[in-house]
Order: sequence, then C-alpha cells, then structure tokens
Amino acid sequence: MDRKAVKRKSEREAVREANKRSRDAEMLLESNYRRNRDRRLESGNESETDEEGTDQSEIGIVNDNNLHGGQEDEQERNINESYHGNSDNDSVNDSDQDILTNDEDSDCESPGSNNEDDEPQAFLDPGQYVRQEILEWTLSGGISMAKVDDLLKRLKPVHQNLPLSYKTLLKTPRKVDIVDCGNGSLWYCGITSQLHRILTQEYLTSYNEIAIDINIDSVPLFNKSSTNFVPILGRLVGENHPFVIGIFCGSGSDPKDLDIFLDSFVNEVNDLKSNCFLFEDKRYNFRIRHYILDQKARASIKCVKGVRGYFCCEKCTVRGTDYKNRMCLLNHNCALRTDESFIDLVADLMVPKTKHFDDKEIDSHVNGVSPLLRCETKLVSKFRLDSMHLVYKGVFSRWLEFLWSGYGNYSLSLREKREISSLLESFRKWCPCDFNRKPFAIKSEKLKATELRRILLYDGLVAFKKLDKNVLKNFLLLHVSIYILCSPVFFRELNDEADTFLRAFVTHSKSLFGEEFIVYNVHSLVHLSSECLEHGPLDSFGAFPYENFLGMIKSRVTSRAKPLQQIAKREMEKMEKKEEIVKPEPPLLQMPCFNDPHEPVAGQQYKKILVKKSVLSIKLADSCCALNDGTVVRISNIIDSENGPVLVGKKFAEMADYYEYPIASSLLDIYKVSRLQECTFYLTPADIKHKCYLLPLKEDEYVCYAVVEFKDSTCEVVPTNWLDEEDGELVSYYPPDEWSDARLRKAVENRDGREGLELHKNVRVLHTYNSILVARANRKVAEDTSNLDSEFEDLNEPRRKRRRIVSQIEDSEDEDEQNIRSKHPPPPNFLKSVEGNIKEKLEKLSAKKKDKTKKRSQFNSPGSSPLNLSPLKSVGERDGNKSKNKKKSPVTRPEALSANSTALSRSQIDPPSRRGLHSAFSSPTWSQLNKSTDLMELCPGDLLASEMTEGDGPLVLDTPQNFTESTPSSSSLVIGRSKVSLRPISQAEHMTIISVQVDIKNRLDAMERMLCSILRALKPSQKVVMPKELPPLPLTTLDQFDKNEVFLSNSADRSDTTEYLSKCVPEHLSVKDQVYNIFRKTMSDTLAAHFNWKGRGKKTFSTTNLCAVVTGAILDVNKKNSNVIGEAETAMKEWLKYAPKRAATKTKKDCESSSSSPTDEGDIS
Repeated sequence: MDRKAVKRKSEREAVREANKRSRDAEMLLESNYRRNRDRRLESGNESETDEEGTDQSEIGIVNDNNLHGGQEDEQERNINESYHGNSDNDSVNDSDQDILTNDEDSDCESPGSNNEDDEPQAFLDPGQYVRQEILEWTLSGGISMAKVDDLLKRLKPVHQNLPLSYKTLLKTPRKVDIVDCGNGSLWYCGITSQLHRILTQEYLTSYNEIAIDINIDSVPLFNKSSTNFVPILGRLVGENHPFVIGIFCGSGSDPKDLDIFLDSFVNEVNDLKSNCFLFEDKRYNFRIRHYILDQKARASIKCVKGVRGYFCCEKCTVRGTDYKNRMCLLNHNCALRTDESFIDLVADLMVPKTKHFDDKEIDSHVNGVSPLLRCETKLVSKFRLDSMHLVYKGVFSRWLEFLWSGYGNYSLSLREKREISSLLESFRKWCPCDFNRKPFAIKSEKLKATELRRILLYDGLVAFKKLDKNVLKNFLLLHVSIYILCSPVFFRELNDEADTFLRAFVTHSKSLFGEEFIVYNVHSLVHLSSECLEHGPLDSFGAFPYENFLGMIKSRVTSRAKPLQQIAKREMEKMEKKEEIVKPEPPLLQMPCFNDPHEPVAGQQYKKILVKKSVLSIKLADSCCALNDGTVVRISNIIDSENGPVLVGKKFAEMADYYEYPIASSLLDIYKVSRLQECTFYLTPADIKHKCYLLPLKEDEYVCYAVVEFKDSTCEVVPTNWLDEEDGELVSYYPPDEWSDARLRKAVENRDGREGLELHKNVRVLHTYNSILVARANRKVAEDTSNLDSEFEDLNEPRRKRRRIVSQIEDSEDEDEQNIRSKHPPPPNFLKSVEGNIKEKLEKLSAKKKDKTKKRSQFNSPGSSPLNLSPLKSVGERDGNKSKNKKKSPVTRPEALSANSTALSRSQIDPPSRRGLHSAFSSPTWSQLNKSTDLMELCPGDLLASEMTEGDGPLVLDTPQNFTESTPSSSSLVIGRSKVSLRPISQAEHMTIISVQVDIKNRLDAMERMLCSILRALKPSQKVVMPKELPPLPLTTLDQFDKNEVFLSNSADRSDTTEYLSKCVPEHLSVKDQVYNIFRKTMSDTLAAHFNWKGRGKKTFSTTNLCAVVTGAILDVNKKNSNVIGEAETAMKEWLKYAPKRAATKTKKDCESSSSSPTDEGDIS
C-alpha cells in the first residue's frame, strides 16, 4: 500500500472518529438537559407566570409540563431532530434552541457546577467539544490540510461554531520570517519559545537548571532533487523528544554562509547564558551539554578538516597516510587535543604566513574560524563522537562490507552468507518488541543503524558463531567493548577493559582486512572509552532520537512548493498548544485473558505487564527476564492478585558462559541457558532485574527430540520436555494406550505438556535429533539394533539382544552357475539388513538351499571362485565330531592373516552404506582410530561372525553382543586355500571395525563423486546420472517424502541431489519456470497440496531439506543473478499455493475420462 493510500485511509478513519465523538457529545448534552429538567420539576422551581412576563424559554418549559405523555414524547423527538438538523418545524427548532440557551443561563445547577452529587463536568456545547477534538487530531500530524477543510465543511451545518478552514482552527500565521542564507533560506524559531511550550514545573524542580543537547544534520526532501533541510534541533537532558530551533532549506548539503546560518543561534545562546531563562517569575541557569553531530557536520560547524585531511582526527594529533585512495590513521598513541590547543591552532591560522608550509607535515587540523567561538563553545570537549554514525553506520557497517564483499584477506563464502541470513531470518519470532525492526536475511551490507546495533550487540553472537576463528574473535572484541560502553552499569567498572579491547580490535582488523580498513571511524574507536568515562554511557549521547525526528519533519512536507514555509507554519501552529513532558507510568497490566483456569493464585489473568519501562509478556519473544539473584526465567502467566501483580514462570536449570574470549560472557550477564524446568514458581515485579533477549541454539535441549527405549523394549519418539529425573534415574512421560495415533502424533509435534501422560521408568535415551522427521525415521532402526550411539546412553546398562536370525547358504554343483554368481554384485550390506530386511532376504536365500553334502566339496574344490566376504556371510570350517552332535563352535577372529586374506577387492567386500551408518552408529575420525588400534587389526575380514552346522541345520548368525558370551574353543577359518586360526572378537572391536569400514566407504564414495564431476566437465554432453539410493521421483505420498527427507539429511547425498537437479534444468528458462520444472520432477500436485511455505494449518515446506535442495539447484544454474533467492522463494510459494487446485482439476479430469471411456470394444468408432 503506497503512502497516499495510507493517508486516505487514516483520513477516513479520522472523519468517522470525529462523527462518533460528535454524536456522543450530542447525546451527553441531551441527557444533561433531561436531568436538569427533572430536577426543576422535583424542586418546584419552574415558573408559571403569564406569557407577557416570561421569556420564550419559560413558556417552553410550562407548556412541556402541561403536556400529556404522548405530547411529551413528541417534544423529546422534536428535540432530537433539532440536534441533528432534521426537523421541518422551524418554531420547534427555535423553541428548542431557546431551551438550550436557558439551560446555560438559568439559575439551576449545571453539570459543571459544584453540586451535592459532585457530578463530572461535561460539555454543554457539542460544537465546542468537536472543535477541540478536531484541533488535537489535526496537530497530531500526518493529516492532509485539504481533508481537514473538507471535514470542517461537512460538519459546519451541524456545528455553527466550527470554522470553514483549518487556518482559522489552528490559528495559522499569515506570514513567516525567512532569512536569506546564501544558497538557501533560514527560518529561526528560537530556543526560548520552544522551552516555554514544553517545560513544566515538575521538570525544573527535578533538575534545577536547563541543559540541552544540540544536533545539526541534513535530510534530503525529495527524490531526484538537491533540495535539503538542515535543521538545528534541541533536546532537554533527560527527555527523548527533540524540538526545532531553526531550519535551513537550500540546494546542496550545507549552508555556504555559516555566519548567517548560526548568527541567531549564537546570539540567543549568549543571551540565555548571561540573563538566564525566565520561567514563572523565576530564573534558571542555561547551558548546552553536548553537540551531537556526525563527522561531516562537525567538520563543517567547527571549520576543521574532513576525513580526507592528513590531520582529520578531532581527538588526537595523528597524521594520516594516503593508502589505496583512503586516508588511513595507523598510529593510535599520539598526543591528545584540548580546547586550549584548538584555540592555539585558530590563533596560528589568523597569523599571516610569510613562508610556504607543507600541509602534510604541519598540523593543519583547523581551516577556519567557527561562529560558535563567539558564544565561548569548547570545540573539543563539547563535541561528542556519536555512536550511531561512528560505531554502527561507520565501523560495523564497514566490517560487514569487507566481510560480505571480500575486501582484505578474508571473505565469506556463498554458503556462509546463506547460513547467516537463514539464522537471522529464524530470529524473527524470538526478537522482543523493544526492537522496532525485526531480523531478516541480509541481502546487502547497507542496513539501518538500528539493525546494525541489534546484530552487533545481540544477533551476531549466534549468527557469526560458525565463522573463521580469527574473524569470530575480531567480532567478539568489538561486541564486548561496545556492549560494555552501552551499559549504564559496566561503562565505568570495565572501562579499562573496553579501551584495551577496542585497541586490540583496531590492531587485529589491520591484519585481517588490511591497512585500508583503518580509516577515520575505525581509528576514532580508541578515543571512545574516554568519551564514555567522562560523559556517560554510549547511548546517552547518541543521535537516534534526532534521526527519528528528522523523518517526522520530512513527512510534514506535502508538496514541493515552499517546503520551508510549510514546516514553519506547522511548528508555529503547535505553539498554540502547550505540550507536557510525559512521565513513565507505573507497572501496567494489559490484555486480560484466561491462560490457565487451574491456576492456584486467584485473580484476573493478563498477557502483558509493564515492568521498569520494559514490556513482559507470555509471548515467546517477550517472556524471558533475569531476576535479582541472577536466575533466568521465562514467564508463562501474569495474574492480578489481591496483593498486586504476580508473575508465574519457569527457571532454566543450567547456566554457563557462552564465550570466554576476550572475557567470560557471564561478567556481562550473557549466558548459555538450557533445561527449562517444568515446575513453576511465583515472583513479583520487584524481583525482576531486567528483561532478556533469548536466542535459540541447536544444542539447546528444549528444541530437540529424543528416541527413547522403554522397559518393554519398544522405542518411541519423545520430546525432551517429557524427560525428567527421579531419584537419579531417567524417567519419561508418554501418552496412554487409549490415545489415537493422530492425537499422539499431534502431541509429539506440538511438544505439549505432561498433563494426562503416564510415567515410565527404566527408560533409555538412544539418541537426540533436531528434526522430528529424522527421529521418526531412525525409530525403527533403534527397535532392531537398540544402538544409536547416544550421548545419554549408559554403557553399563544391560543391552537388549537382537533376535537370532536363521538362514541357509545357497549352493550349486554347476561350475558355470558358480562363475555367474561370482560376477554378481555383493550381498546386502549389514545396516540395510538391520533396517528391516534381514528376515525377508534370508528366507529367500533359504528357499534356494541345495544339498549340504555337496557344499563341502564345492568349498574345497580347486576351481571354486573366491568367497564373497560380507558382514552377514562368512564360513567357518566344521569339525566332524562337533557336526555330528550339532554343537556350535564359538565365533573367533584371526590372529594372523595371509596375503590372500588381506588383499580383498572392493567387489568382494560390501561395507555398510553411508546413509545407513550415520543413522545407526557414530563413526570416529581416522586420526582417532590410528591412535587406538593397529591397522592390521582393522581388516574387514574381522567382520566374519557366523558358524556352520551340519545336515539340515541352518546357519545361525549371532549379534555382536553375543560374541563375547560364547565359550572359546579351537576353530579355524578357510579363506581361499589358507587356513587361519581364529580367536574371539569383542564388541568394542566389532564396532571399531565397522567404523573404519564406513570411513573407507565414505572415502571411496567421495573419490567416485569427484571422478563423476571431472567426467561431466570433460564430457558435457554426457547424460546426467541420478544419485545413488535417491528415492524414485516424483514423490507422491507423505511416507515417500519422509524417506526422502532422511536421505537428504546426509550432506553428501544432499549435495549430489542438488547437482543432479541443477543439471536437469535448462539455463535459458526464467527462475520461475526452472522452479516449476524441478517441482514437476520431484513431487506430485497431490503431495504438494499438503504443504504450505510457512505451515498455517499444513506442513511447513520452507524448513525441509527438499526446499534447501531446490534453492541450491536454482543457485547453481543462476550464479550471476543476485536476486535469484527471492525469485525462487516467490515461485515456490506460488507453486504450493495453487497445488490443491491443480490436484483437484487433475482428479476431475481422470474421473471424466474414466466415466466416458468405452466399456466394450464395439463402442470404439
């Protein structure tokens, strides 16, 4: 919605509001009239004199008293009609008007008089009430004066005392004193007139003097125009609302004639300093505390060199170096400037130079005489280094620009930029209402000062945590020092530390980004701590209030014609209405609600409360606060009890330092909190120390899901807020059996409370996941293996044994058949079988069993093919005596392997798949394995874990847990023609071997992917190959979608899928068509109808792995398009939005085609 539409809407609402107030005033007047009439009837004061001795009003009253009931109702109806101007009877209107006049002038008690009932005063004239309301509404700003005129004309027939023009209503001056100022014009309002308008006796009683801050800045008025405003603004110390002292309007940024621009200001300041300020017959001392300007304005007002000068620093005498077209200030220990040394430089400037001097060598900081010297202004100590322009829009904006654009020695990769933007976008729902601008993705380094401040002090701690170690330390140096200087508590206590960190930041930035980074703003950081030590916290002399006020001034300009006169008249109209300084209100309860009907504390419940100028709410973003004892809590309810407001909250059980460099974060009240307790406690507003900004972390418990094994050996997905400890043992809450599947699934997804749940003891947490989809996908694996290698698992607990699986080895007498078998791919790997297919595959193998007696000859025959080794198939030599008794020999491992056993090809060994392994075991790194295990002991041949029985007895496979339980005995293993002695294998060795095997598999897969990439680059015309184990596309059901999410949870598979989809999209298409092509290939319309970009009653698509893959594919295709992410998101939203309609249309067409299809061949023409 554009600006004009918003203005029209506000004007329509204002007209409706004014009409409503007018009707209310008329109803109030009517009720007052009736009440006064009834009182006169009761007291007997009404007059019954003759018509000649009475006025018209008394006749009306007597006639009204002598009327019957029906006539009385008619008279009241006529009165109502007269108020609204709808009566056709002029005599009745005149009579009623006289009655109103008599009510105002009569001797009877009026609502505003002091009577025995002490009734509140009310407007007897509705026109006066409406006039006052329209006046205040117009002065509130943002209202078109033409619309005000239209409103006055519409209300004039009803309220005769209203003027026809806003100029009469607001007493707009007809003439404005404008002074010519060289390249523009100046309107000077004055300090005294503004102070009389805003000052109150309460303020003067508190401060006993008048101290103000001065701000001078420029603001452009229109687009594609050089016309600017340069206002002189003032602000009372201790207040947040600036006022206008004077405004310059002209072409260019600054007034050329500085003497004319500041002449009226300097004269008035001298007068106020000499004669003091007179207010209610009492004089108060006047002083200017600070001049808060940006660097460009300071250089212009003080008449000193700008940032391109060699001696541009205002606080010290450092000489700059011209490097890469920038003036770099590299020395940070030079002599400081003082007010006296500045006067000496001005005096030296006034002395004529008889000899030419070099500007590069002599301190030429001053290049003119400032008019402020006439009012004895100290041009060094009175001018502040503004944090908004210096720190946020200066240093930190430059830091982000160098990081984002790749200047210097370090730059962010595209992946890091996406991660930072994604994290900032996810902070929106966590951002408190204290921030006017919510976090969003960084699309460029040009941000608002408030956004830069929030990122530097709060969001950046989490958003930049994955950056390079040196870059993160550099950021923390700036963050900690600015956080200290902004705090009203720490700016004095830790001032020396802040100075040390700022100097370290400047030095470290030089090595990180190069010398070109150390310009005027970065160098000025070394003087910032001394500024705060002398003049207060950094925010006490910031320019934020003035910047907001500049926007309000700009919004009052409605046309390009005479903008200075428009602003001058609006300010002079405000002079007619005295403004009062608004004081902070006491704790205030807002938004009544019924959060918890079972709350033991009686009283009305609310959603918000105002505590120490901060709003606390039961909403997620505004519910966190710190108590006086240091505890961090989250508010869940607010109750107005008999003894005052009571807040209900929950504590965080664990608090730790979030960072330790350059100092511990706990010293600054910054903590990493976790484990939100379920038990609630009660506190009062006096217990609260300050409000907190809570940011989510991946490792935080309350954002995780856990796979829990219960006592009956079943595994379920349980939110971590359902877990607890009881007598040192882990317990879990879970819904009862009578709950439906839909209710259970919804409770788990919504992380509901524990009400109505059953307590289960002797549970074990197998693993925790950040995604509920991944947790559900691994639940079945946990039921089969009971091993997800959880950090919560107690290794001393007895582990559940897997069921014994029986199978038979397929045999064949035919040598040709055996040769064919040797060329087949290896048998199913270990983890695929563990995931549910073991029994089915082994039954198929048992169906093909051959005669056991022929297998022995097959094994030892010279022409037999090599044995296919796998985690599930291995053969041991049988002992004749043991085979007769059908006793099992223990499974052992080889002590020494021959050359034939170690030289195993990849076709002979099929290790676990990469995806399956990460869902079941955690693999250690290669370096960790080399430290703990000999390479010879990690041979894949150690995975042989089976034994053979004779006759019809099947091959029995034991789990790794049973290996150590078997009784050792003499046994041997045949590999090719070699006979190797075996020894028992332990569970730890078995798990280590699997980890090494997977590591080898991952390395080989990585090499294979690299080789495919090289081949694709060498042969672009080669057909694109689909990634291995990618589910069949397009996806049509939610189960298939969940399986695909599990597949894409692996970074390597996700990267392969992204590359595969990017190769399937033509580059000449638009981004929208590319997205549509990928969606048609990946998911059906029926499945897409279940999703929405942000959820809203459906499943959320923006947080899925498939969304990341689609975005990555589009980015790979459009590498030169900087706006591709926004276009891709818009296209995905549109595709999901219209998916239900496409699915319904397709279903309708299918039904029509099926109904119209011929049932007999004879019907075909």
